[in-house]
Amino acid sequence: MSDERGPNEILLGAPADPTEAVAPRPSTVVKVAEPAPDAPPLPAPPPRAGRGSSAEAWRQWAESAGVAVQDDAGRDDIIAACEAAGVLTGTENI
Repeated sequence: MSDERGPNEILLGAPADPTEAVAPRPSTVVKVAEPAPDAPPLPAPPPRAGRGSSAEAWRQWAESAGVAVQDDAGRDDIIAACEAAGVLTGTENI
């Protein structure tokens, strides 16, 4: 049986202990809401260039999005870290 779950999906109906011998049960794949439904929405990111696009503005936004960046990271490095973390799609502020 192949596991076709994505990274934000939980397999329901699977045994709690995978080594436990149990009769096969039907499984249901359920998408998990990301972020958690009770989490406040993420504010719009700063512009990628021009006024308001400083490294400090991006650092503050990255921190609010839960992305850790080094103190000496530049704006482009911070944007790349946010994209790698999945909090930016690359189409914002274009």
